Amino acid sequence: MTTPDPGAGPQLHSIITINATLFYAACLGGLAWLCWPETVEGWRFGLFSILCGLGSFALALKGIGDIWQHIKRDIGVGRFQRLGRKPQSDHLAGDDAMHNSDMIE
Repeated sequence: MTTPDPGAGPQLHSIITINATLFYAACLGGLAWLCWPETVEGWRFGLFSILCGLGSFALALKGIGDIWQHIKRDIGVGRFQRLGRKPQSDHLAGDDAMHNSDMIE
């Protein structure tokens, strides 16, 4: 299994999780809007609607916070990548180089 490129952005699992969170927040917001009572007698639906609305707001904030954390991570990775050159392989020491530096006889 290979490790993902740190500069490639968020992984598929993170994208699906964020989208599911925001979708769930939208569903709760829609349910809160649908359950809002039009008369005073339906105050129980009003309480349920308020709770759904608060849950929707909290999930939306969580989704936006997750997006912001991925943006901050990508900015940090970009800064780190601009610091130096790309990694490259080193040459292996051959027999001649080892003889010249008196490492082997």
